Amino acid sequence: MREKTEKYLKREEALLDAAAQLLKEEGLISFRFSQLAKRANCSMGALYTHFTNREDLLLALMAKETKRQLVMHTSVICLNLKPAETWLALTLIPFIAANRFSTGFSVLAELPQITAQASPERQYQLQSQLTPFCQATNRFLQRARLQGELLSHDKEISLCRNTVLCIQRGAMAFSSTPILGDEHPSLKPLPLYTMLFEAINTLRWRHPLDASSHAHIESALSQL
Repeated sequence: MREKTEKYLKREEALLDAAAQLLKEEGLISFRFSQLAKRANCSMGALYTHFTNREDLLLALMAKETKRQLVMHTSVICLNLKPAETWLALTLIPFIAANRFSTGFSVLAELPQITAQASPERQYQLQSQLTPFCQATNRFLQRARLQGELLSHDKEISLCRNTVLCIQRGAMAFSSTPILGDEHPSLKPLPLYTMLFEAINTLRWRHPLDASSHAHIESALSQL
């Protein structure tokens, strides 16, 4: 991986900011590199020293967004919530981040064919953010078990994690991808919360989710 100067890194940050704004304005399908060069006031040659292709740019933007989500993840764990409430709050972070930061292409950037067309450097950059994000959730659940808050077995927890992931990915595909248009009516915030609530409560918690959990989680997330 090549050495990067401070000037190079500042220019890349400016390019990412400009690209994020363009994607919000134009959408993924209409977005062109030539537009980015003009918006960022740089040459096409300079642009290609940063990003080999459009897929490189998408992964760089997603890595930046994942880094933001990791900070939010750490903040949620420190909030005064029951462990089951904490996990539900953690599962909502991608949707909160999408409302605040996302250009709406995150699900597309995760698709294997897009990742495969990006450079090894950008694949590594994204993976270096995704790995600690996943590990943080694993550590949280392990700690909940050690503290006697989570009473389920490993297989039950693994199945629940996969179920939660499927709900997240499906909801993001409907609600965060511009190609699919308006948010699907069955995946608006409260129904999404309910689906995650039901999935997480299939596990045996010492203090399970209950009727008061929604207000607790909503209040906690408003502090982020």
